Amino acid sequence: LSSYLRVPPAALRFDECPTGKPRLAGPAAEKLSFNLSHTQGLVVCGVARSELGVDVEYAQRPAPLDVAGHYFSQREQAALRAHGPEASRQFYKYWTTKEACLKGLGVGIAGLRNVECEVQGARLCLQLTGRAPPAQSWSVVTWRVTRAHQLAVALSGCSRLALRFRGHGLAEPKLRSPAAAPRALTAFTDDAVPATALLSTHSA
Repeated sequence: LSSYLRVPPAALRFDECPTGKPRLAGPAAEKLSFNLSHTQGLVVCGVARSELGVDVEYAQRPAPLDVAGHYFSQREQAALRAHGPEASRQFYKYWTTKEACLKGLGVGIAGLRNVECEVQGARLCLQLTGRAPPAQSWSVVTWRVTRAHQLAVALSGCSRLALRFRGHGLAEPKLRSPAAAPRALTAFTDDAVPATALLSTHSA
């Protein structure tokens, strides 16, 4: 953050939004936002000029499918069952997409049921339920950033999403521009667009 803002690290100040999401304080808050996520073997820091959320999960272990009943909608649960042996992989796509979205919006994990994923052909679409739609458009992408890790990035204020990386051995997503979805969040699942979010990663 200090390198992007060109200030000494000791000069950075932080506070929280009303829902508890950490953010930069003072004038820096108008220039950059950031979000962190970590799991076994990987730490991700997302930095952007608009609000964002990131979530990374270690996806080489079997997915805890039993929690789907608490955090997934009926349609999502049915979709997981329909995937059979691929249910675990689909679980991590859904989970990271939903959590990145909620972290971007500054909503806690209890809101996971309010973000519903639906596969439409090759596209993963999102719909907010149980709350007013966000004031700005949001774009979300989820993909296997390494063989073992599923990563999702949610970014506000753009209809097209672009990512730049600082890290080694990472798979970059191939992004496709989605069809407009009024009053909904738009999601990508992998295929090239401009540059807004910068991801820094560290292998733990």
